[in-house]
Amino acid sequence: MLKVVNQRKNPHATTTHNEMKIISIDWLTLYVKCPMYGLSTIYEERDLPYGTRHYRKVTEYYFNNERIATLCHQPVSSILKNGTGLLKFDNQIFYKKGYKSFITSILKHYKWEVINISRMDICADFQYFSNNLRPDNLIRKFVKNEIWKIGQAKYQLIGEQGSRHNYEYLKFGSNKSEVSVYLYNKSEEMRIVKMKNYIANGWAEAGYIEEVDTWRLEISLKSNNIKYLNKHTGEIEKCTWDNLLDTSYLVELYNCLINKYLEFRINDGQVRKDRMKRLKLFDNETSRYCVHLENRHNQTVKSDKIFVNKMEQVYSELRENESINEEEIKKFFLKFLEITQLEGYYLKKQEYGSILRDVYLQSIKSKEKSVPLCTSPVK
Repeated sequence: MLKVVNQRKNPHATTTHNEMKIISIDWLTLYVKCPMYGLSTIYEERDLPYGTRHYRKVTEYYFNNERIATLCHQPVSSILKNGTGLLKFDNQIFYKKGYKSFITSILKHYKWEVINISRMDICADFQYFSNNLRPDNLIRKFVKNEIWKIGQAKYQLIGEQGSRHNYEYLKFGSNKSEVSVYLYNKSEEMRIVKMKNYIANGWAEAGYIEEVDTWRLEISLKSNNIKYLNKHTGEIEKCTWDNLLDTSYLVELYNCLINKYLEFRINDGQVRKDRMKRLKLFDNETSRYCVHLENRHNQTVKSDKIFVNKMEQVYSELRENESINEEEIKKFFLKFLEITQLEGYYLKKQEYGSILRDVYLQSIKSKEKSVPLCTSPVK
């Protein structure tokens, strides 16, 4: 947990507020090499009586009778390497002092090696945006089209109708989105769902006003594919586990992501939204990083289409070979079409007698979806 404070006086307000953000990691799942997962004299291990879709075993780890992590291991699919797994840390760990050394210790103890970050949520708890703007009022401005969001604009909204509409939750992105942004009333959530004292204690230590609800602005990264441009060096970088051990990096990463994925403009009636004045959410929102966007369209046209055609050719040649795992190849191929959004291209390109094309059509029918031939845009 990291407190970021910026105190300023709003000349148009009758009170002075601290613009304060408590930035922390709220979810962290690491893809790790885990050749060893048991027989510890420091941590207690509890094997659960079930596995997951992708892993045969699930083991929970406890320290002083408190669960600290969960490891999914022993992969079901041959696509996943043996001796690897997904390690998720319980989020209360990140609100304790010295959590970095604590996590490093358990990785070292079991000789687990971090391959990459599988999922990471970074959040900021606060009570006011810049210029004393309350988060619920920002949502209200968005609903009234007084402000426009730049970029991804598909959203979900939760509120309650009273003397006026009271908004408690705004989400941009879907469950399948690589990046999702959540703005919600954390105080209300803890009143209704579950009180988390380790979070409330952090608010109290930071001097938050108890009578004012605290909100959370959260960025969820469901993969580690995003690259970042270091504006100081000009180099393209990826976020690594080692980076997250650097407190200053975590702040700059959060600011970078918010600047990219939650950018609002004040609606002044112009046709072009990018020419509207930018709404400043926080005074301390600078970052030496910005999200680096590669030209995904060009990559798809050149490499992904070549791979799809080659995959069809190789599969046709090898399907009679009993040594290959035919089902795993089919699953991989279908997933690749989904990720690259080449379903429409493939249906139109391949002949009716194509083997993998028939597999794809069967997968659509099994999901009880009615998809006319070639309805997806051809890339």
